[in-house]
Amino acid sequence: MVTLGIDEVTFIVLPGERIKERIREVDWSTIAEHIIRLIENAICLIQIMGEAYQADTSNVQGYSVGYEYGRHPFYFRVCYHEAVHSMGVVIRFSASALRFYLINSLEPIHSVPDMLRQLREALPDYKVLFSRIDFAVDYINEGISVNDIQEQITTGNVGIFYENGRKNGSSIRYINQNGITDTIYIGTREKNTKTMLRIYNKKKEQLQTHGTQYELAAKSTDWVRVENEIHGDYAHSLSDELYKFTSEEELLSFIALCINNKYSFRYTETEDEQVHYHAITKSLRDAIKRPSSYYYTISGYKDLSLKQNLDYLINKSGLMAFLYKIEEIEEGSIDRFFTLLKNRLEYYNPNTDTIKWMRTHYNDYIDSGITDLFK
Repeated sequence: MVTLGIDEVTFIVLPGERIKERIREVDWSTIAEHIIRLIENAICLIQIMGEAYQADTSNVQGYSVGYEYGRHPFYFRVCYHEAVHSMGVVIRFSASALRFYLINSLEPIHSVPDMLRQLREALPDYKVLFSRIDFAVDYINEGISVNDIQEQITTGNVGIFYENGRKNGSSIRYINQNGITDTIYIGTREKNTKTMLRIYNKKKEQLQTHGTQYELAAKSTDWVRVENEIHGDYAHSLSDELYKFTSEEELLSFIALCINNKYSFRYTETEDEQVHYHAITKSLRDAIKRPSSYYYTISGYKDLSLKQNLDYLINKSGLMAFLYKIEEIEEGSIDRFFTLLKNRLEYYNPNTDTIKWMRTHYNDYIDSGITDLFK
């Protein structure tokens, strides 16, 4: 049995331009408290989770004021920092909290996309985005072993690729116990890293911790979980995609698509020229109800901000070295170079990634302009 879903999620509510102007006149804490009341009503927090009370400890990292709802063993917080409005208000659902919320949800909310739609409808003067979202795939009684995957990767029999065939160069770390690998990390949580994959023995984890899915774990022969942790700008970019989904099939297909786009497990030694996929990737591909061309237009990994684009051009692309060389060789070459670019732009045809980026982010920039980008 293979099941897909969203394991945990953190929403962030950021002030729009009109609200930013109000902050100059009204204390941010007052506005943040008002936002929290709107959130409570939009997704029925008090009805589902319980009465709100201010948390003494364990707020979301970096936030100074936090609220809990009800008395539960799981982690759930709504937080803000009273002195930093740019951090917005965050709504942090742990995996257990999200499961509890959705099981007890009220109409019209049945999924994370439903929550996002309700929040955006209730907060039209704010940007409501994901700051983190974790996709999960469970392989129960599928005969898959984390230790076997580790051996296949280390021997070179299996490689990790992007869907377009490019090798994924993310760092890989194995957690061993008594000579057996139970967890594999692909990528890290280091700053500016937008995505990480974790593969682990879910059966063992539930039995050892006597977790909320203990009974299912006890009945299963094997249970391996794949979790894709996504945060930062990449999580932001997925918000507008998930916002559109009104059916479970669309959502699950998209989850499979996102994981497969960056973490495609393929056998490297084959007798023919065909691509042969490991069982975990084959199951994901079977779950995708999209045409193959969709792989390249919705990856999210190219969904960079203009600041990131500029940073890349200045620091990593080799552009500065090129400009230095031509100006040293002949003064005035830089001006001629930019004249060339301006002329070429008249004949430039944007590709699908560029068109999608404009549709997604145009309104984010049009109000405030891009003057600050060049400071």
